[in-house]
Amino acid sequence: MTRRSIQFAWSKAYSSKRDFYRELLFLCRQKEFYKWNLGKKVLDLKGAIKLGEGCFGEVFLVHVNGKEAALKIIPIAGEQVVNGEKQKSFRDILPEVVLSQELSDLHIIEDGNSTVFYWTIIVFFMVLKRRYPRELLNAWKKYRAEFGSENDCPDIFGSEQYFLLIAYENGGVDLEKFQVYSQAYSIVYQTIVSLIVAENRLCFEHRDLHCGNLLVRSVSQKAIRMYHILWILITLLPGSTTIYLNLKNDLELFEGQGDLQFDIYRLMRRANKKFFLSIL
Repeated sequence: MTRRSIQFAWSKAYSSKRDFYRELLFLCRQKEFYKWNLGKKVLDLKGAIKLGEGCFGEVFLVHVNGKEAALKIIPIAGEQVVNGEKQKSFRDILPEVVLSQELSDLHIIEDGNSTVFYWTIIVFFMVLKRRYPRELLNAWKKYRAEFGSENDCPDIFGSEQYFLLIAYENGGVDLEKFQVYSQAYSIVYQTIVSLIVAENRLCFEHRDLHCGNLLVRSVSQKAIRMYHILWILITLLPGSTTIYLNLKNDLELFEGQGDLQFDIYRLMRRANKKFFLSIL
């Protein structure tokens, strides 16, 4: 049974007074929030390594269900300003969960449709509440000492802080750091195939495809596999539903300088005449 085959108990009365926390728990298959002490068989933080960071979260290499996984941790629904930004509400974070799961599920064959493994597979979504664990704080500080950081140290969070955890299969290193140029054809080919399948099955539009959003992993001496990550600026039309992220008020996204990527964001906004839709 896939996640999308389970239906939320929707009604006309509920639609007028939605509980977004309840909806998020439903998508994560939880009845209530969890704490960090899930047990090492589920989430082992020993030896955690910070892989990277973004404005809204941190990414660590940990062990999930006994295997290496990339764990994205996003603080949500709190009053604490993080990295100069307000935290996303339960409502605001719902599209990321839906988008991530839809793309991850492209590896599942449905109704004879083509399948593809080039979208990072989600291991789990999880809503937790409590302070940042010591193991992750140590990994965060080690990363800052070695590479520097533009983010606030996660020790700012208190015991009432909620987090959304997204665990991905380990997809390797981002394309910006990948130096094996002999695999360029394979990378381009896999990227094109993955986009074709996503467009065919989900009417997918990427809008943010660059080297930092592609991971590459060696699977043998002569072969690599490419994975997409960070699909925030995208559009999906699964079935009769159109899924967007509302970018209208995200002004900082369009104020970046020094890279063609930022110019593209502004051109995209101009082409859309500042019209951005939202899933919710």
